[in-house]
Amino acid sequence: AKTGDSDAAASLSRVTGLTLKEGKYIYVRGLGERYSATLFNGVALPSPDPSRRVVPLDLFPVQFLESMVVQKSYSPDMPGQFGGGVVMLQTKSLPEKFFVKASIGQSFYSNLNEIKTYQGGSTDWMGVDDGGRKLPPNTTGENRDLSTFLEKNRHRISDQGTETLPEVSFSVGDIWNPRKFKLGYTLSGLYKDGASYRDEKRHRYRQQDGQFFAEQDFNRRKWQKERVLGGIGTWSAQYSKDHSITANVIGIRNTTDYVAIQDGTNAEGNRVRTTEREWAARTLNSLLVQGDNKIASDWLGLGWHYSQSRARRDEPDRITDRYSPDKDGRYVFGIAEDTAYQRRFYDLQERVEDIGLDLSSKLPWFYKKKLEVSLGTSLMRKDRQSNMRRFGLNLEGPCDADLHNNLDSIIDQCKEAFSISDNTQNTDTYTATQNLTSYYFRSQVPLLSRLDLSTGIRYERSIQDVNTLAFFSGEGVSSVLTTNDWLPGTSLTYKLNKKMQVRAAYSETISRPDLRELSDTRWRDFDTGYDITGNPDLKATVISNYDLRWEWYFAPRENISFGLFYKNFENPIEQEFRAASDPRIQFLNAEGARSYGGELEFAKRLKFITPWLRNFSISGNYAYIFSRVNLGNLDQVELSEPNRPMQGQSNYTANLLLDYENEVYRLNASLAYNVYGRRVTFSAPEGLPNVWEEPFHQLNLVIGKNLSENLKITGKVVNILDGEYRYTQGGQLWRGGRRGQTYTIGLSMEI
Repeated sequence: AKTGDSDAAASLSRVTGLTLKEGKYIYVRGLGERYSATLFNGVALPSPDPSRRVVPLDLFPVQFLESMVVQKSYSPDMPGQFGGGVVMLQTKSLPEKFFVKASIGQSFYSNLNEIKTYQGGSTDWMGVDDGGRKLPPNTTGENRDLSTFLEKNRHRISDQGTETLPEVSFSVGDIWNPRKFKLGYTLSGLYKDGASYRDEKRHRYRQQDGQFFAEQDFNRRKWQKERVLGGIGTWSAQYSKDHSITANVIGIRNTTDYVAIQDGTNAEGNRVRTTEREWAARTLNSLLVQGDNKIASDWLGLGWHYSQSRARRDEPDRITDRYSPDKDGRYVFGIAEDTAYQRRFYDLQERVEDIGLDLSSKLPWFYKKKLEVSLGTSLMRKDRQSNMRRFGLNLEGPCDADLHNNLDSIIDQCKEAFSISDNTQNTDTYTATQNLTSYYFRSQVPLLSRLDLSTGIRYERSIQDVNTLAFFSGEGVSSVLTTNDWLPGTSLTYKLNKKMQVRAAYSETISRPDLRELSDTRWRDFDTGYDITGNPDLKATVISNYDLRWEWYFAPRENISFGLFYKNFENPIEQEFRAASDPRIQFLNAEGARSYGGELEFAKRLKFITPWLRNFSISGNYAYIFSRVNLGNLDQVELSEPNRPMQGQSNYTANLLLDYENEVYRLNASLAYNVYGRRVTFSAPEGLPNVWEEPFHQLNLVIGKNLSENLKITGKVVNILDGEYRYTQGGQLWRGGRRGQTYTIGLSMEI
């Protein structure tokens, strides 16, 4: 609330040692998103992003969440897929009484003068396609008919105003107490309409005769609309404090709709202009039922859960066209070129079922404390299906249209001269499953009056089966990865006094490849714009974790802590960027890696300096991280920077929050600063330097004023500094631009 962050991803970037990637993915202790896990009310969720194993956290509006917990030290009751840490999202619990909350807000954008768009559908404003973009019928089989592709001309680019609809959210809840029962519910809903513009420079480099120079030089402008529509419901029943059952239902839909125009010089030295039109919907739906029961008084407890979740990325009818200059320098549509016009239909669906059972017991022990023992089992099954269809344009007859005109005009005049070809590749479809069975034992033992031991072990058996299928023949290649892992976890906590303690921990964890990373397929990374290929020979990464932490909570809302950590990786998975004639990103196992560092966190009121500062407080954190990856004889290629950090590993992260709160005037304000150190984005072979993401400084301001007991007005400015985000290679700009500033004013009410 103080920082004004609108989703879980942005909010979590304020936590010590956490950084944000592409506005969606959290890096814990600088490690890539593959080394973090996300749990929703204690269970795993599927991902609607084909390029990532983890759930993009920008899907979760903060209005739906009660708390977010980051656990950086592994314990055996957590999933073994654990590297930097696990993020636990907890939805709102039962209210203490009836309430209604509602808010409305409007955003404005500093770098957005107009929005370029194309003909969409009547329900685009809701983030729902009306069916006009779906794949035409009769496009499969031997007798498929592709002539209907050009019946709807969706190619015209037009200008639209920058106005967006207001963001609206609401929450309502109530509770009843009939006799020994407690019955309650909480319902929340959200609609958000946003826009953005990026003017980005893109370069690609190559090495020749010892010289490093740019072979591609592009300017890419992108206008994007984003809509979020979601709702969540929680129902709970409790009997005599010993038995409870809770059901959570969540549905979130995040839709992006954009036009991108890229203009510049390609690797052959020719100028080209490419226009992209894309609509993509990410949806996440989940049902979770949990039970908590006390059996035989207080010494035995039974917990259980069942969840069923579905995620989908639906990207229908992505249209790309390319124009090149004629002898007079005027852009002309490449009507005779096979790749000058492309249409793509992509659909990814993933389903996860998770069922688990936990038993816990508290037994008498020395020092007037109790020995806590817990054990449990769970079974998780994940099913994924990915389909892509590709189509091109062929010239079959004479076309008298002026090829300098816009594409919609050319197609209208020469529709009868064109035919559509099916260019779907044999690696564009795959199916995958993962079956994960786990058992764990954990105990918490008070060794001394001030010393507690938590120890246990987890066993996981995982079978990942990926099948790449040719779309028409059904023939394909299968890849199976089976792992059996014993994952111990132990920690010691020593309480120096009531406000100070020291903790030490050791554990072994695992990071398995994503299902798609095991598939010998090729797909587009939606964030970077580059193609990615999987690797059926990938191995799981085994991680040894060591942690030491000192904490002092010396006053309410005032604390300081310092921690050290060390991690050793066996077979870490890295991404390598190949910049040859067929540029793409590939996954490979390095030989090993290590990462270690320190973390400092503090919060302090400033009234100790002078009474004039009694309404001010300051908090912040800083993490320094050092890592090195041992590439070994990776892929037998020449590397210009073999001694480098792990991919995605920042060497530092820092946050600072200055807060002002005046209860008399019901006014609060906060200034939040965030920065992370440079990190390797891709490892580059063939003697090329690695691609680095440079530090980005962000400063946000949030001001809130209570107009009455139930009414509050807020204003915020995001990205005040508006610095340039930069990716570099060999000290030269690889990709970069500015995000612009966002100004939001809102009004909220609670009764």
